[in-house]
Amino acid sequence: MTEVSAKICHNVILLAAGKGSRMGDMTLGKTKAMLECGGKAVIDWMLQAILTRNDGEVVVVTGYCAEFLEQHLQRQYGSRIKVARNDRYEDDVNILRVKQVWQL
Repeated sequence: MTEVSAKICHNVILLAAGKGSRMGDMTLGKTKAMLECGGKAVIDWMLQAILTRNDGEVVVVTGYCAEFLEQHLQRQYGSRIKVARNDRYEDDVNILRVKQVWQL
């Protein structure tokens, strides 16, 4: 597989608000985005790939265990990404929060 070096993304929204209930006990107290795979959190794999190819905004929508995920994102990425919290993650689908993000 060849490495792509060109900037190919413009604006990206990652939906990371859900509980990950299908993951069972693995997500008790943390989001599925924070599950480790290959020595780092799943969201870190995604964000590192996106940030190397992105020339626009990157927004992560949080919800379940939002503080935990938001602290991690701030520590790892600082102002390189934005966060939009969906406090109603259990009541509605994240796509509704996406609409609000684009209207900011």
